[in-house]
Amino acid sequence: MAGFGRQVFRYRLDFGGGEREVLSLLEADWVVRHGLNPEAVMAIVREGADSHRLAVADVRENGAFLRLLSRVIFENIGRCDGVRRQAAVQGNGHVYLLDTRIGDPSGRVPPDDIIGEVEVRYGRPVAGSYRHNRDTDYSR
Repeated sequence: MAGFGRQVFRYRLDFGGGEREVLSLLEADWVVRHGLNPEAVMAIVREGADSHRLAVADVRENGAFLRLLSRVIFENIGRCDGVRRQAAVQGNGHVYLLDTRIGDPSGRVPPDDIIGEVEVRYGRPVAGSYRHNRDTDYSR
């Protein structure tokens, strides 16, 4: 699955509940050498989903991945130049973290392309305020 920026890879794995198709950002060479930790699985594909075109309803987010993603964002959001620049422009409110596969978001961004949001106060990101958007489409 190719998109803008990074590719999403599909694997068949058994994490104890039977073999399922899953989505990850880790490339096959890495997975062969090191395995696929459950935290690296972004989502689990619904049984019977179209293997050529997945829809948002065809994937279920993986809680372990979301916890890792949230922790990484929480720990690093203040160091992200793009978020700091947007926060300075925004002043107060929220900065939205967008899926980079959408390209240049000039205008309205569909809700499933918003990964999450960070609260902004006085032109600065608020530590610990990241909230994940459950409508994000990992299937592309």
